[in-house]
Amino acid sequence: MAIKYSFADAAKYEGRLTFLRAVALALTVPALAGIYWLQAFMGLPYSMAGILLTAGVLTSLAYIFFHIRGGEKSLLENSKQQLREVNKDNLVPVPSALKGRIQHIASAMRIHKKLSVFVTNHPLIARYYALVVDGHFYIHQDLLDRLNRNEMDFVLAHELSHIKNRDFDDEAMKRGLEVFFIISTAIAAVFSLASTVAGVSTLPAMIVTLGCLFAIPLQRYLQSAISRTREYRADHMALAVTQDFESASASLLKTDPKHYKKMPWRRRMKAVHPIGIDRIRAMERLTRTDGKYPACEQILAYGQR
Repeated sequence: MAIKYSFADAAKYEGRLTFLRAVALALTVPALAGIYWLQAFMGLPYSMAGILLTAGVLTSLAYIFFHIRGGEKSLLENSKQQLREVNKDNLVPVPSALKGRIQHIASAMRIHKKLSVFVTNHPLIARYYALVVDGHFYIHQDLLDRLNRNEMDFVLAHELSHIKNRDFDDEAMKRGLEVFFIISTAIAAVFSLASTVAGVSTLPAMIVTLGCLFAIPLQRYLQSAISRTREYRADHMALAVTQDFESASASLLKTDPKHYKKMPWRRRMKAVHPIGIDRIRAMERLTRTDGKYPACEQILAYGQR
């Protein structure tokens, strides 16, 4: 009996995403409490800490709001000039058949946003293979050359799932929290300097400063975990549309041969994308009840040659 994949398989990642986002936001609480405690310890007016913290929080919120409102394009700040070049050069309208498949997949995911589809050889798109920006679906020519129709459908569905789930909002939150902790660290450092001038113990200020500094890489690890979880969810949503595990696995291996290589755990924690073997195992887990993953074992055996 054939396995029937469903969107419920992807929905199971929502709880994990909610938990990781809550932890990321909760880290702001000790930072705020630590700075307020510092100003009380040093006998400074409450208005000073309040003004500084309010400015930091409002700056972070404005940063998040700006990027969420600006959409995907605002998050590609370093690539804006390249995007303009993509829009001017090397854009080729795709065949109507491929465009129709994209619209069919979008309809299956209940995405009603109108998409203009283009094929390009631009190096910016080569970094992603496929990218949706402001209603423009860019596909790199190399992707069409490497993949067959079923494999291509999985990649298209995966990218469209990011639009469906508004995954770029998480990127906006990530950058906003980075801004917040940088500002918090700067405020704590100012209090540390002030405590030296005032002749009081600098230990409390140093502890708070180091805590805020430590929160910056910790936030990055959390945001990387959120990003990896989003990729697993996108894979499962794509699989629910295509119903083709073999093509999904093949598409991952063809787009990046390193996908069957093992990765040290430290690099895994930093990676914003899970390695392909882990993504394939997560999808294969839906088809197995015996705890064995023959497809993954074959891929690993091939990669160790």
